Amino acid sequence: HEAREALAWPGLYAEAAELRRLRFPPCAVVVNEFDPLRDDGVGFHARCVEAGLFGCSLQTLRGTTHGVGSYLPNLLPEVTRDQCRRIVRFARG
Repeated sequence: HEAREALAWPGLYAEAAELRRLRFPPCAVVVNEFDPLRDDGVGFHARCVEAGLFGCSLQTLRGTTHGVGSYLPNLLPEVTRDQCRRIVRFARG
């Protein structure tokens, strides 16, 4: 896709200044330790911190690969439950 829309793809296209300008909301970034997309998530969280966004968090699911907590919940059910609990806590504030 040719468009580089920060709101549609904040992890790829939004720099810290853009996140501030957009008044980007707090976010919970969850990454898997052995995921080819991990560094993208970690980098997005770093830009959120650099932008001074309040309430952004980063969680690394140790020992997991892409999709374990979301797409393959029966593979490691305890990881999936923990991930869901953390997201609910974040959403409730």
